[in-house]
Amino acid sequence: MALNKEKYVAKFVAESRENITAAENGLMIVVSDPAAADELDRVLRYLHTLKGSARMLNLKRVESLAHKIESAFVSVRERRAKLSERATQLILLGIDALKDMLNALAEGAEESAEPSEIERELINFAEGAEFKVPKSEKEGKKTFDHAKSQSKKTSNNEKHSEKAEKTEKSAEKKPSRDQGYNQSRAEKKESKARSYVRKETDSVRVDVAKIDEIIKSLSTIQNRENEAQNLGKRLNQIAAEFDLLYEKLKLAAVDERLLDDLVLFGRNIRKSAFESRCHSLNLAANLKTSYDGAIALRMLPLSTILDAYPRVVYDIATQLGKRVRLTIEGAENEIDKNTIEAMQDALLHIIRNTVDHGIESPAEREAAGKEPEGKIQVSCRREGGNMKISIKDDGRGIDYEGIRRKVVALELKTEEDAANLSEAELINFIFQSGFSTSSEVSQISGRGVGLDAARIGVERVKGAITTKSEIGRGSEFIVVAPLSIAALMGFGAHTDRHNFVIPANFVENIFILTPEKIVTIADCPYIEYQNKMIRLHYLHNVLKIRRDKAANAVNFAVITRVYDDLFAIAIDDVKALSEHIVKPMPKIMERLALFNGAVVSEDYGFALVLNIPSLVKMARRAKSIDLKAKRVDQNSLLKRVLVADDSASTREIVKDILEGEGYAVDTANDGAQALAKIKERRYDLVCTDINMPNMDGFELTRNIRKSPALRDLAVIMISVKSSKEDMERARLIGVDRYIIKHSFQNRNLIRAARELIGDSSENYKL
Repeated sequence: MALNKEKYVAKFVAESRENITAAENGLMIVVSDPAAADELDRVLRYLHTLKGSARMLNLKRVESLAHKIESAFVSVRERRAKLSERATQLILLGIDALKDMLNALAEGAEESAEPSEIERELINFAEGAEFKVPKSEKEGKKTFDHAKSQSKKTSNNEKHSEKAEKTEKSAEKKPSRDQGYNQSRAEKKESKARSYVRKETDSVRVDVAKIDEIIKSLSTIQNRENEAQNLGKRLNQIAAEFDLLYEKLKLAAVDERLLDDLVLFGRNIRKSAFESRCHSLNLAANLKTSYDGAIALRMLPLSTILDAYPRVVYDIATQLGKRVRLTIEGAENEIDKNTIEAMQDALLHIIRNTVDHGIESPAEREAAGKEPEGKIQVSCRREGGNMKISIKDDGRGIDYEGIRRKVVALELKTEEDAANLSEAELINFIFQSGFSTSSEVSQISGRGVGLDAARIGVERVKGAITTKSEIGRGSEFIVVAPLSIAALMGFGAHTDRHNFVIPANFVENIFILTPEKIVTIADCPYIEYQNKMIRLHYLHNVLKIRRDKAANAVNFAVITRVYDDLFAIAIDDVKALSEHIVKPMPKIMERLALFNGAVVSEDYGFALVLNIPSLVKMARRAKSIDLKAKRVDQNSLLKRVLVADDSASTREIVKDILEGEGYAVDTANDGAQALAKIKERRYDLVCTDINMPNMDGFELTRNIRKSPALRDLAVIMISVKSSKEDMERARLIGVDRYIIKHSFQNRNLIRAARELIGDSSENYKL
């Protein structure tokens, strides 16, 4: 499918100029503060986005230059090159060249065919070779050329003016024989122009900022509507109080004429209450219509960005020697302009990574029994107030072990800790800045910037990205974002006299929270949900709200899902799902990452919209600090326990329980990994599940008992199996304690551990 460049080039130029300016400003910050690694990452994201957009439009020279500037910054980040004054001048020349390219594109000029001297020197700098800064007489030459051009233009204009004047006088003196014919043609052109103008006035281009001002005004009108509703309620209360007063006066035998006047007065009160209610309902209906209309002005179909993707996929696949077919469903769905702009970069990064890393070569696919042509399916559909976009492929799937090796190579985790990471935890690494499993850097990928930029872009519009993958079967990236950043579907949450709104796109379930549902494990509250134990976080604790002694007890648990991870929030009260007009945060609160805006409603007045991903990060950070404060630092003097279980949540719970008692704890994903660790270091106790891949708990225990060096190692088996046969089998092969999971409590495990190996701080018996 051919891509019409002209349709997108103006927008590309405008956005690229913003990215270049941001990159230039970031360069200045890095020059003044070489330790500003975060700013360097941001600069790389701006250039990566610009490069990707240029690729979409097949602007090879822009893409190539952006890639070379990006390579220069990567060399600085990886400390292969130093950002000296000469290097800064070279990069700035490259940025200026990019600006010139964009200016030429804006004027309709074609790209140059050959790379410039600046590009060649940028390559030298990025490779650590000697480089020079090309001499530039650009400003002087530009000024001279501009003056010369203006002089020539003025001269030509004067000549043209004189010639036109002579022609006009000549025409007045000597009418043309074709004058009537020319007039007829002129009239036709004028008529055609008038027709064109009438046609064009069917649509008007409106600045988005003006639409935003209308939406802000509507939120103010919503306040008036709330006031009208409250006034109606108050008048009804006054009418009810008046009726009681009237009955008292009637019993007191008050003058009949006064009572008649009071009856009339009461009718007027009730009439005013009714009129006020009608007024508020009418205002609400009109407000809803106006609000929907204003929101609709900001909406664009997803086809605005998705139409270009088939060509992008074709170009990338051709360059990589692959065959890929892209299908798109639901591109007609509309979404907010700002959201679609943020999604454009995010979806592009995901698509590029999918083609490069996900889809195999034709030979690899045929060897795996697949068709030589890979498939990528983009599906878009509305869910409530959100847009859900799925990007699914039938490729090789995410290489979890490759991620694990890279995590260790980059020293992000020790080899032992990396071995215990779950698939969900490993996936999170691919969204980190600078992380890439690719061994080669190309213009398509390998920088570790793409997916990081995708997540940041989606989070900026209050959305989220989740990932599913199966080795050999393919992967699926799911992007969920609100249809409009000015509109929000959410649940009102109340905790200790404070009101909040929880965005509906993060909420998976809400239920009544009773004391019986809360399980305390290692001094931390947990609840069971979908056969998993989930850590429960009290909203007032996370936000550090001082609890009022007279406040009501916590009544509800809100289960949220953030990046394939469940998170439970305990709150005092919750309101029904409703739509809100979101107002931006006040200037003084703009930098608070915990909140996305504010809403006003009849039910709970002023309320802040919670940023759930930020809330989760804050809660986990607090948990990590609390656990570290409880742990004893002298690990060499502690009893050491190994926990083997293929369930990441079970491993974490058992580890928290034992560490809460002071034991030093390691974990393993299965029996084979556990046995390898037991042979490498000394343990006092092994806690194992039965059903595990590679090697189950029974086989692990048999291997322990067969070894003379490990024969005395204590073993506790923790399993959901409760049959007498399993318990007897465990006893016969040498299991010391058997604990059933459904009756599992922390005191059972702690008691068993103490009986078998003693308290955590007892010295080893040598």
